[in-house]
Order: sequence, then structure tokens, then C-alpha cells
Amino acid sequence: MSPNAAAIRELFRAFETGGLESVIDITDPDVTWYPSTAGGRELRGHDALRAHFQALAAHGVELHARMDELEELDDAVLVRGSLRVERWGALSESTVVWLYRLSDGRVREARTFHSRAEAIEAMLAADAAAA
Repeated sequence: MSPNAAAIRELFRAFETGGLESVIDITDPDVTWYPSTAGGRELRGHDALRAHFQALAAHGVELHARMDELEELDDAVLVRGSLRVERWGALSESTVVWLYRLSDGRVREARTFHSRAEAIEAMLAADAAAA
């Protein structure tokens, strides 16, 4: 298993066992995160992640992420899994694809998509824009 794959496996373990603070230990201080729970907003850095998750908790939201498949693509790791959102007794669960970009074993970018094709398209577009 590559260091990037190991980091993402640890990220999922950390989220389920230690919560957000454990996840932050695996992310770059200037991480860019686009969680599905943020309505398309970009969260940049540890403080933004903390504020977002504190706001979710204040509204009675609990998140549970499950990894089903992991695929490595250069500096990126794609994860297909499910996100369960519990809010005041109501439950919703959806299949998602997370795209993680890593640098030096730390997550520097995370995005959530509805499909692998959508994630690949976004990754290629970002790579083309950076070139």
C-alpha cells in the first residue's frame, strides 16, 4: 500500500474513532475542503474545518463516512463509499466519491462528488488549469 493510500485509510479511521481533531492531524494546515455538507462552499484551513463541524454539531448533525473502494491516481486518491447524515433522529445516506489530493503524506485538498466520472473530470480540469 502506498503512503497516500495509507494516509487516506488512516483519515477514515481517525474520523470514526477520534473525530475532527484526529482528521486535522492528517491534513495540511492550508487544506482546501469541499464537503457535501457545506453547500458547495470551500473550507480552507483547520479553523474553517473546525467551525463547519462545530456548526453541524450545534444543529444536531452527526456524520458517518464509510469507505468501500480506494483507487490511487498519481497524487490523488479516489474513495467510493457512503456518507450517513443523522439529524435529530432523521437519517439519510448516500453513495459518494471523495477525491483527495495529497502532498508529503498530508491531505491538501478534499472534494465530494456523486460519481467517479464526475471526480475524474474535476481532477483533470484542475490539472489542466494548473499546467
